Amino acid sequence: MKEQILEPEKCLEIIKKKMCLDSVNGFSYTYEFKPPKESSGLLGQYFNLKVRLVKRNSSEVQKLNFFIKMFPKKGVQYNFVKASGCFEIELGLYEKIFPKILTSKETNLVPACFLCQKDFALVFEDMTSQGYRILDKFQYLQLEHFLIILKHIARFHAKSLIFEEKNKRTVLELCHANEVLINNYNIGCQTNFNEIFKNLFILVDLIRDIDSEKKEKFKAKIDRISSDYYEKTSFSRKSRNVLCHGDLWNNNILFKNNKNGKDDQICFVDFQMARYCPPAFDLLFFLYCTTSRQFRKEHSTEILFSQYYETLTECLKEAQIDLTAIFSWNDFIESMAESKLSCMIYGCSISSVCLLGPDASVQISKESLSMSKILCKEFRGNEKYRERMLDSMLDLYDQLMN
Repeated sequence: MKEQILEPEKCLEIIKKKMCLDSVNGFSYTYEFKPPKESSGLLGQYFNLKVRLVKRNSSEVQKLNFFIKMFPKKGVQYNFVKASGCFEIELGLYEKIFPKILTSKETNLVPACFLCQKDFALVFEDMTSQGYRILDKFQYLQLEHFLIILKHIARFHAKSLIFEEKNKRTVLELCHANEVLINNYNIGCQTNFNEIFKNLFILVDLIRDIDSEKKEKFKAKIDRISSDYYEKTSFSRKSRNVLCHGDLWNNNILFKNNKNGKDDQICFVDFQMARYCPPAFDLLFFLYCTTSRQFRKEHSTEILFSQYYETLTECLKEAQIDLTAIFSWNDFIESMAESKLSCMIYGCSISSVCLLGPDASVQISKESLSMSKILCKEFRGNEKYRERMLDSMLDLYDQLMN
């Protein structure tokens, strides 16, 4: 018997919402659940829902495709998701916040959501059936793709600023009024991040080209900078804040070709780590998780992110808002400089987990091996993982120690 992931009435609700129908009495339909190629994510379990819809007295078949994200049931995934509230944050954003800040023109920046069920499941449009694709997670972005994504990040961030200027209330106030508890700081949040930062200490010890004394100094600097990371990268009273995605790396950015075969359409997925904070958080995390050390040497950060600021300016100008009056270029660059090291450390830490192979991800979810043993095994046995982590760690070493 095939596994029943969602109850029949929930499947019917999804179909009606997708088709904008009050009833499906004039149709017959069948559906099935299938695990995707990588059935488990780091923070949940994934499935595809495939629907076959036929209008009565017609031979025309319509196929609908959905992506299901399930709340984890147990283990380290459950503990992290429950403590951080990240599943409920994403659910609240889709159910209560995006409809208020994203107009129809921008809704393609995120997938349509057809079911939000607390502590259970989120069901989205399967964007791969719409022609979107994910890049290889080990593939570094080249300049063309980097700039395309950067401009789409600006368009997403612009929606926060436009909402706030038009409504005279912050997106954070909107979220909390709707019980979407982003930036809900507690000791557990920093504790969860501290566990992730410990991965860097393990990786530092695996680097052969650094002597023992320098390794200890390197680890001490990482520990000092990351000790209050969560609080330091939250709401700023000094800089302008926006709703940030919080996890912009390859697997959460989908590309689609235009009619000329060029990638120019972007869709952002997986908002579980969303934060309300300065845009520097999204931008620097994106930079350090998707580009190589060589790329960052060849391209000035200030020149790269001037493209972001120009696009942000254009978006606000369309809404008759002067960006320089509410968030000057100098304030933007100062915010980037203040966040740089924290975002580098966070990006390295998250990459150490996100770039693990499927076997390692299963071991984490089942807690069959300690994280130390999993990282050591992956670093020594997976050349792509080792090269990526060395590239990031040696760049971080240069920034902290030189």
